[in-house]
Amino acid sequence: MEDPILRQASAMRDLFHAALSDERLEPLVWRYAGAYRAFFQQFASSERFTATFDDDLKIRVSLKDHIESMIYFHEMQEGDRGLIRFLKRKLRPGMSFLDVGANIGFYTLIAAKRVGQSGYVYSFEPVHDTYMLLEENIRLNALAVVTTYRIALSGSPGRATVYVPRHANKGMASIHCDMHAAADPEPVIVDTMDRIVQSSGINRADIVKIDVEGSELAVIEGSIDTLQKFRPLVACELSRENLSRAGCRSEDIVASMESLGYDRFGLSEQGDLVTHITIRDHENLVFVPKDSQWHVTAA
Repeated sequence: MEDPILRQASAMRDLFHAALSDERLEPLVWRYAGAYRAFFQQFASSERFTATFDDDLKIRVSLKDHIESMIYFHEMQEGDRGLIRFLKRKLRPGMSFLDVGANIGFYTLIAAKRVGQSGYVYSFEPVHDTYMLLEENIRLNALAVVTTYRIALSGSPGRATVYVPRHANKGMASIHCDMHAAADPEPVIVDTMDRIVQSSGINRADIVKIDVEGSELAVIEGSIDTLQKFRPLVACELSRENLSRAGCRSEDIVASMESLGYDRFGLSEQGDLVTHITIRDHENLVFVPKDSQWHVTAA
């Protein structure tokens, strides 16, 4: 017999999807969605099930998990909707996409679908259980163009400890421990993007997404040769709280990318590039190389 909670969740998902297709109703979805997700998070089973998103992609989700429940109900994370819409428009067949901090593979799956059989996706996720779910989701969709690495990218090779939170958002696992949240330590291998690109024979990088809970600057420092050689578009999460635990600021990342010849842009909720004046506490920025085919002007 079908789980009655999942039946109710499915009906709510249909309502959300209908509302999200109308720009006039979308603000209402985000106003009330959190409360509905919290209800299902409390009463749903912790067992994962297979859901579909982006029309035909399959993904294993649990309504107990913060990120996975948003994927199920909305087909996107609330704070990333501008980036998701932007990438869906920019990714093309034959491109190479690097997913740094892949989590369970949401961006990986979206990218693999769009780059097609002539493209490549390289996904980096260090946390064991999350990596296994990433691999499962790739197999579920038979995506032969994806190569995964169970490592943490940083500024130099070595070993580190990643702290996996015990709360519902495992996507907040970080090398930089949050002293206010209970977490389980897990040893991980660390390497740089430059070393991986060279050793793996990667000969193209069109778009790089970096979301590593505070280690973004270190990832960039270990990717300078790659960025200078391929001049990819770089989408980067900036969280002042996460970055402060790593001893840096959002402005440090902007300065580093500008020194490499990149312009910074923000994103509208619809996925359009916008000129940024003030960097907020938490957002996604897109860095566009001045000297490549990516360079654009924004509103």
